[in-house]
Amino acid sequence: MAETKPVPTPSSALEGKFEVVGIVPGKVMIDGQTVDFTTISLTKAEALYNRKGGCRYLKKMEKSAKNS
Repeated sequence: MAETKPVPTPSSALEGKFEVVGIVPGKVMIDGQTVDFTTISLTKAEALYNRKGGCRYLKKMEKSAKNS
């Protein structure tokens, strides 16, 4: 029987801020650089998201409205 490999999860730094979309989190080439979405920092994710053309693998999560 074949072994099942664990599904990679996005970096915990992205939690509540960004969602990884369109790929299984892992290493991807972006502009000639290897980016690993399992270990990416929030600073690097924000830089990728805010660059000209954005980043098709990152979706900014909307803040939920707080009821007071």
